[in-house]
Amino acid sequence: MQLRTMAWRRVALSALGMLGAACGLADMDLSCRRDQDCLDSELCHPDEQVCVRRCSTNKECYEVRPNCQRLSDSDTTTICKP
Repeated sequence: MQLRTMAWRRVALSALGMLGAACGLADMDLSCRRDQDCLDSELCHPDEQVCVRRCSTNKECYEVRPNCQRLSDSDTTTICKP
């Protein structure tokens, strides 16, 4: 591979990394007041007032909320919980 091609790839990857850091991806605000404030695959948790992912298995959940469980005893909707 040519040295010039490798250099441009490194520049492009560095720019993407800086863009991700500048957008603050780690500090995303998940607060909400209603389901419409969240993504289609999420709902607004009624007690915590944060967007949580709907799920049917644990594999659909994130590391922070790895357990797919019912929202409450009276609500059969399953969400990712810590």
